[in-house]
Amino acid sequence: ICWEPSGHDRYKGCSGGRNLRVSSAMKSVVGTAKYVIGVFLFIFPISLFAQIAEESDHYAYSDWVEQKDRLDCDGNKMPKPFYTPIISGKCRSQHDKHIPPTQNACHRADNKPRKYIITPSFVMAWHGIL
Repeated sequence: ICWEPSGHDRYKGCSGGRNLRVSSAMKSVVGTAKYVIGVFLFIFPISLFAQIAEESDHYAYSDWVEQKDRLDCDGNKMPKPFYTPIISGKCRSQHDKHIPPTQNACHRADNKPRKYIITPSFVMAWHGIL
């Protein structure tokens, strides 16, 4: 089941939209669902988890970042560094994406002993544990 609000129910900014109420699609899903997972997947479709998995994979393994030292309030170097994203000023081709934009560039998970394959099921399980 796919649901979208009708035109007069859509959000129109801070000034309006319809009064909040349960939609007929939600009533239908809740009334006919045999298991709670049906209601859960209606509210959070698998496409959402697929997008989260894709973005998480890109964040960890594709984004170019630069490692920087963190200082405490006294100006002493802290043991854990942090990463700042490197924003490229020009649009890079697919071939150029594998070439570091600067000498100190790396990916957030380069130093990790293992690369995880992030799938929608992985994201759903992780949310279930939380």
